[in-house]
Amino acid sequence: MPEEKHPSELNPLQLYGRAVKLATSTTRLKNGDWYNDALDLDVQVHCYMKDEGGVDNFLHVKSRNYYEKIESLNSHQLEQYEELEKFVQTTLSHEAAKGAKSLGIVFYLADELSIASLGPEHQNPGELQDLNSKMVESPKEVLEDKTVSTEFHAWRLFPYPGAAAGNEFATAVAVSRKREDTLSALRDIGESLNLPIRTAALSAPLCAIHALPWFSNADPKGTVSVFNYQKFTLLAFFNEHFDLMLFRYMPHPNGATVPANIGPAVLATATAFELENPKIQILPLSGADVDPAIISLQSSMMGSEIVLIDLTQVVRSRQLPDYLPVEILATTQELDEELSPLAANETFRSCIEEGWHTQDFLMPRPEELELSPSEADMKLLKLGRRLRTVAAMILGGVVLYTGFNIWTKIRSDAWMYKTKNTAATTAALGQQLKQYNHWENLLKDRSKGWVSMELISRIAPADGSVALSGVIHQVNLKPEPGAAQYGFQKSWTIDGYMNAKGMEHLSNIGTREGVKQLFTEVAEFTGNEAYLPDAGKRDVTVTFKRLNNPKFHPANPTKPEQRYPHAFKMTITQSFGSDDNMSVADVVTSDQK
Repeated sequence: MPEEKHPSELNPLQLYGRAVKLATSTTRLKNGDWYNDALDLDVQVHCYMKDEGGVDNFLHVKSRNYYEKIESLNSHQLEQYEELEKFVQTTLSHEAAKGAKSLGIVFYLADELSIASLGPEHQNPGELQDLNSKMVESPKEVLEDKTVSTEFHAWRLFPYPGAAAGNEFATAVAVSRKREDTLSALRDIGESLNLPIRTAALSAPLCAIHALPWFSNADPKGTVSVFNYQKFTLLAFFNEHFDLMLFRYMPHPNGATVPANIGPAVLATATAFELENPKIQILPLSGADVDPAIISLQSSMMGSEIVLIDLTQVVRSRQLPDYLPVEILATTQELDEELSPLAANETFRSCIEEGWHTQDFLMPRPEELELSPSEADMKLLKLGRRLRTVAAMILGGVVLYTGFNIWTKIRSDAWMYKTKNTAATTAALGQQLKQYNHWENLLKDRSKGWVSMELISRIAPADGSVALSGVIHQVNLKPEPGAAQYGFQKSWTIDGYMNAKGMEHLSNIGTREGVKQLFTEVAEFTGNEAYLPDAGKRDVTVTFKRLNNPKFHPANPTKPEQRYPHAFKMTITQSFGSDDNMSVADVVTSDQK
């Protein structure tokens, strides 16, 4: 069996055939969940990775606000394809998940965390979104430490909305890629089942940050939140408005449940930020004993109020099962500003709007995404099918009309009349010849749909650098006084999105010479003479406008157009004079009136 070619090796026609094949053999054309995020699907499994021993799993049905703890997976099962396949089948057979048309699997990585500072050349808060995009692909360009790579760790940014001018406005957060193969295997299982399995890998501490408004209030002296996990503790410092100013990461010594000297560390950082006796809240997220940390904090922060948060009570207050980790609530429950006033402040509003706490650290790599048609490809295919149906209906109508017209003529008295008058016969034949010439002229290769699609496919290359959002093709007659035939004008109005590579491609087309070269290539490839730009007195013009894309959202794109920083509008106009061999005949017979 021949090996299937990579999409980058296929031409536009082959890519179209491949998309048609997948549309007929999978549910991608009918089931939009193939292109939705894991947290947007109705049936979800939330996998909480507290340590290296495995994950605790929780089934969640979004439409019913339903939660249930299901079987756990150990570290060995996470690395075995057959075990993961069995887990998926068991989950889908669960009573609450029966009939699911998709499955979202969300990992919460609570077993590790790393943070790092941005480079000194990146100290402009206005570059936040751009820096986060660079962080995904090339973190060494953004970080102060230029030795990092994306091979073993995945990096994202998290902002500090409460940072004072001149201080760090964001930090880099990293997790290892050791569970990347597990998530890839789960997606592959979905492909084999013809069922969308969408995955996400979230940092549990970032999700825990977003849970704070459920049980916290701003303190005029500031607040320090202590997130205690099994291997590390994350300190979060908030100002008097409860806006985040800084993270501080503290690893645990071997075998310890809390970091060494946590009290002096909090005192030193609070002093640096001029927080005098801030309120301290401790979140025992690992379930381990945090008394040593409380004792250390009491010794160093004698004037501060220290509160141990009962996380079970927090979950129970939401009328939900108290076995749920609080991080899962942060991703599946909406914050109510009336009940949680902090939800309106800058830190948590930006999380809600920008999704900083739900950034996917282990999203599919580009080479995996290229193996399947994008959502835009499927929409274009669906549109093509509709256009084909309309064209078939029009053709059927033309055939019926022509057949009826011929039948009417055959049954007419003139047709049945027999005469030896050759002049009348010649006149009738001449009239029919005019009709023939009229229709022969109308059916010339002027604006055939498939040829126009070839033009569009060359404007939007297969590398994904250009995404189309709308194409309007119009043909208008242009009568000229005294002319026996009609000239006409064709126009293509094209809207869409592009990245830097796509901008370069479209800028080349968006010139007079560039668009003429494009039309020449289409004419040579299709054999359609109407696209020859220099035949007779034809004229081809083009306008190209580059626009900012207001939908650009690289941090957590949920739609294809959110991945492109730029939008564009291109208008191509081709004019034909009345003396062109493609002009429309002005022949009107008595039968056509």
